[in-house]
Amino acid sequence: MASPEPWSLRDRLFFFGGADFAGDSRFAWAGVTAAPRGLLHEDGLRVRLAGGVGRYRYRAGALPGSTNEVDVTSGELLVGYRLGFGTAAVTAYAGAHVESQDLQMPDPGHETAGTSAGVKAALEYFDRPVEDWFVAASAAASSANRSYYGRIAAAREHPSGLAVGAEASINGDKRYREPRVGLFVQRTYGRTNFALAGGYLHNSDRGDGAYGSLSVYAPY
Repeated sequence: MASPEPWSLRDRLFFFGGADFAGDSRFAWAGVTAAPRGLLHEDGLRVRLAGGVGRYRYRAGALPGSTNEVDVTSGELLVGYRLGFGTAAVTAYAGAHVESQDLQMPDPGHETAGTSAGVKAALEYFDRPVEDWFVAASAAASSANRSYYGRIAAAREHPSGLAVGAEASINGDKRYREPRVGLFVQRTYGRTNFALAGGYLHNSDRGDGAYGSLSVYAPY
């Protein structure tokens, strides 16, 4: 009788991370998603742990210099389920989210100062309708500072592993709103994906500007 294969973390975990830069903000994040039962490409339970740090500048007319800077830290623990159908897969999550915003100068008028904890829900979608095209979308909302995020992207992928596409996104909370539109290049090396994006944004506080981001996805 053949002995069973030893249990392994391979294809049960993936790491993700990245950094985002704009004229008045910068943010970096990292996390891990696990499939406790089964493999990543199979339907089933998912657990995600992630965190991030960053800084942004905003207009504060009542303060010296009329601007203020804020250090941001955030963390989340979400539980979800992946469901595949045809060429597509959807993963839905829900869980806890904590965010802290530490102002350089006290500002009683700042709506998101301090630490806020709440419930977060997220949804991820991926589809490859034809061999050389893929579509990805994601959305999230949290009761912590009433923050939200949404993104949709489509790209054509060359057999070499290089993909070029376009993206549109929006993010914000009870203090600001920021839609974006841009282009991205994604390159696959082995099992790891790197993506570089950039484009135009409009921030409800700071006005028009440009953004750039670098992200990585690496299954274990």
